[in-house]
Amino acid sequence: MGLSVWQDIYIGGYYAFRTLVPLPHHRTPWARNNAYWAILPFIPLVFMAYLVRRRDTFVMRLLLLPATICLLVHAAHGFYWPDPLVETRNWAQSCMCAYLISKALECALTPNGRLKIGETKLPPIGGEKDTHTPSSPTTKHRASNPTIYPPAVNDAFELLFACRGYGWDFGQDVHVPQEFRPLERSAFLRATWMTIVKNFILMDFLESCVKLIPEASHPFGGSIFLPLPPVQRYVVSTTLHIMSGTAIITGFEIVYGVSTLIGVGLLHQSPLLWPPPVESPFSSDSLTVFWAKRWHQFLRRMFVVYGGYPAFWLGSWISEEIAKVLMVFGVFTASGLFHEFSTYTPGRGLDMRTTWFFVWQAVAVLGERVWYKVTGRKVQGWIGLIWVYFSIMVLGQPCINAWYRRGFGSSIVIPTSVSPIRNLLWPILRRVHPIFEILP
Repeated sequence: MGLSVWQDIYIGGYYAFRTLVPLPHHRTPWARNNAYWAILPFIPLVFMAYLVRRRDTFVMRLLLLPATICLLVHAAHGFYWPDPLVETRNWAQSCMCAYLISKALECALTPNGRLKIGETKLPPIGGEKDTHTPSSPTTKHRASNPTIYPPAVNDAFELLFACRGYGWDFGQDVHVPQEFRPLERSAFLRATWMTIVKNFILMDFLESCVKLIPEASHPFGGSIFLPLPPVQRYVVSTTLHIMSGTAIITGFEIVYGVSTLIGVGLLHQSPLLWPPPVESPFSSDSLTVFWAKRWHQFLRRMFVVYGGYPAFWLGSWISEEIAKVLMVFGVFTASGLFHEFSTYTPGRGLDMRTTWFFVWQAVAVLGERVWYKVTGRKVQGWIGLIWVYFSIMVLGQPCINAWYRRGFGSSIVIPTSVSPIRNLLWPILRRVHPIFEILP
């Protein structure tokens, strides 16, 4: 008896999916002979970014979308770093894949193309920007010397990596953190470099300290909840949770700082396009302020594309108010799924507590809105500060622990060969007092 049509479709679809996303034990280790896969997906992606800045290209972008997504998915999930001590590289490539797919979707599904602030129309294919089009306010501090790249290439890369959308039509409502660096180009670059150095040392210290706790940094899965009496256990877990959150912020600062040096130093972009990544997140006195202003907004647009727009569309069939509520849930659910499925690459299963943490954040943010409508008072002050710390520092611990169980506590972010803490501070402390002899 032959297979039915639906069975044929299912089997064919399964094999097609597993061609792009092999099972963990079927993936290929990264090597020199397959390194081209790290670059190959950018060819159609950059071309799409170019087309979205040209009018009458909607159909072309739609046709490019399937191939672009397939190349990105296979590059991220068909290859891996086999060393468990560099697990963060697998995580990083999954995160980058999800981000670039969201950019591909946005490029393909924006019928009229993408405009910068001040623009009213796009040039045709092969044409350049109309010289009479008003310039964006962000060009005020742009360097006068041109780059070696054609304007179209600059535009394409600027769009792809405009995470927060400053200077673009889709980023007009995004909060801009207060700038602490001078806007003069040379001074701005020096201040950025110093920020990178300070965050590098802090990240190295935090990572080195976590590696001193074997139960948390086991290469095949640890935990922030050590086998201790309850009080000591939660003191340690809270400390590790805070250290991990701080390490995440410093990691963003380092990567963003290097990107800033490239954007402003090499591509001669305006410093106004590169404000600080965060704005004193630990001083937030409400979750609304924390997520909408104080925490980084790099992935905000991605979550809106993946969850916000679809949820709003579904809710709009009922009412606009329901659509807005569902949009909040959609954004946070997309965030939770992103943070969870980006850990699939190590091949150690899924732990949906990460997703539930972010869904709870949607409930809490909407709860703050209800509180304001009922009482007429916003969540703020010292009560709001305690509320934020409880939601992030206490309820967020299972989320961090889920990552530690996948072996992220053991992953080496800063190699030992360039670690000032492990090469300088630890040897000095071992000479100072015998108590420090346990240091590696």
